[in-house]
Amino acid sequence: MSMFREESRVKIILFPNLTRLLKRASLLITHGGQITVFEALKERIPVLVMPFQPEQAHNGICLERIGCGSLLIPPRPFRAGPEVYIKAFNDMSDKAIKDKIRYLCKDTKIVENLFVAQNRLDSYTGAQKLVSIIERPLPCPSVLS
Repeated sequence: MSMFREESRVKIILFPNLTRLLKRASLLITHGGQITVFEALKERIPVLVMPFQPEQAHNGICLERIGCGSLLIPPRPFRAGPEVYIKAFNDMSDKAIKDKIRYLCKDTKIVENLFVAQNRLDSYTGAQKLVSIIERPLPCPSVLS
């Protein structure tokens, strides 16, 4: 039995193709994992974070600092179980949630910050550099005679 009621406007996908989904999105609400956040920033999508783990909360704080997203639920000490997040939602008004979403989707400064973040991510070449180092042929050790 699922703790969530079915909602016709919401589709739950276990491992979505983020690139495809983000092309059609205007906002991403996520747990706040780093790869997911980076994928959204590369597509200039603001991110609303509902953290489940401390590092996800940290990513939400970083998004707020760079002006590309926000925490939906304030960071909490890690506790297993969905009741922590259900309580957090119940403690928020619908207006507070809508205001956060509106701000992220409408504020022109957010749009500017997303362009900056996208440009920085597009210029990142660390993975390519690492691959080029790994793929270099190893020098053959000389055999001492």
